[in-house]
Amino acid sequence: MSGILHKCDSCGHNTSNADYICDKCDAEIAIVIAPTYTDFWANSGANKINFIFSNYCTGKINLSDAKFLDIWGPIMEDDFANHTTSEHLFQAAKYIYPGASDSHVKYGKTILSMTTANRAKALGSNSNPAYSDKQKAQILNIKKTRPSHIRPNWDNLRDKIMFVILCVKFGDKNPHLQKRLIDTGDSIIREVSPYDNYWGTGKDMKGLNKLGKLLMKVRNKIRQ
Repeated sequence: MSGILHKCDSCGHNTSNADYICDKCDAEIAIVIAPTYTDFWANSGANKINFIFSNYCTGKINLSDAKFLDIWGPIMEDDFANHTTSEHLFQAAKYIYPGASDSHVKYGKTILSMTTANRAKALGSNSNPAYSDKQKAQILNIKKTRPSHIRPNWDNLRDKIMFVILCVKFGDKNPHLQKRLIDTGDSIIREVSPYDNYWGTGKDMKGLNKLGKLLMKVRNKIRQ
């Protein structure tokens, strides 16, 4: 959902339907209201209250969910016991998948063992976080063992994988997180990272905001 929201006279539903027809009851829409936003970004002090929606947010996530079998294959749950962020899971999914080689799985587990989401992202992507020279050297040394290719068809699977991770993060087994997501109401959720035009809004606020849209999709799923 993005842009201006339209409120239906008949049922009160807020919709972004550009045809001014309620997508819930099909009635004509007559009232236009301004959108509200829930903004977050991993590195933004101004939005600390919404940091929980970031993939960098720390805190135990209950991973006992069969959905993960479709992503990683029959990997023992203990392998994920110590990781604390959805960023760890997402980056590891590039290397741990059904049919992956031993070297891929080993590298994926190395990502899961990282002490911070920033390090997990550094190993799983081409990101180069601002570390000390010693820390940079450690990361680069580990990255030398990175397999030459990631999960096949990754670009077409990444949104689905992120959605599954978010469904578990904000699922029934993590009620405190789920409540925070529901409490955003009908607001438009945005990752306002100026550096990410895919998962975030980008510098000009015109990015795809995929993470925000997936969070809204999870919110809608919970409400059903």
